[in-house]
Amino acid sequence: MDCREAERFSDLSLDGETEPSEQAAFDAHVTACGRCSGRFHAQSWYQNNLRQKLQESSDRLEPPSNLKVRITAQISEERSPLPWATPALVAAGLAAVAGFTWSQAGATLDPEEPVARHTHNLPPEVRSRGDVMEVSRFLSAHLEYPVELPRFDEERSNVRLVGARLASIANRDAAYVMYDQRGARISLFAYPKPRRFAPPPGFGEREAHGRTLQVGTHRGYNVVTWLSGNTVYALVSEVDHDRLVELAASQDR
Repeated sequence: MDCREAERFSDLSLDGETEPSEQAAFDAHVTACGRCSGRFHAQSWYQNNLRQKLQESSDRLEPPSNLKVRITAQISEERSPLPWATPALVAAGLAAVAGFTWSQAGATLDPEEPVARHTHNLPPEVRSRGDVMEVSRFLSAHLEYPVELPRFDEERSNVRLVGARLASIANRDAAYVMYDQRGARISLFAYPKPRRFAPPPGFGEREAHGRTLQVGTHRGYNVVTWLSGNTVYALVSEVDHDRLVELAASQDR
């Protein structure tokens, strides 16, 4: 593994989404490369502190007016021994906290994370082997909320269930279900409904079998997202929107 690959695997490693062989190669490179080691440990410290601050304020509907002042004071008191914690980086962290806090109160049906997970193209942890129940059992055993898998005629639609793995979306445990349509990948993500959310900016509404779907494009990928009960679902693929809408509408039929 070279430095460019290590940089790409850094986020996956922090989210626990690398395969054992990938993690071993990443660890070996970080151990041997001082530059990548410093960058990775800096990123890890920053992410852990950011999540802690967000967790402390996650139940508040409105961020307190002195939030930035308090976070600045806490970071100063902690006096991290890492030499990279410059004022510029602290300021960038504050901006990220402010932006993330407001996103939690606003458009939390954000397509960025599902699209990013789709592009990583990680292998499934469980394969369907022609049995949808095997995938359902895997998700039920590892998630604390139900995930309804779309059911469709595989021969008619040419869409095949490949398998599933666990992921993280919006700092929540998520299901990542993989489909294939004649070589084209389709990813389905499911995670618990946030306290507050709004449709993604620029997405349009479509009705299908009594369900309201949000349909749009993000980073060149087609995305269809919807709410079912207390679970958010998002389909991501290069497959056209009509096919994704059809797949979404088949969820409970």
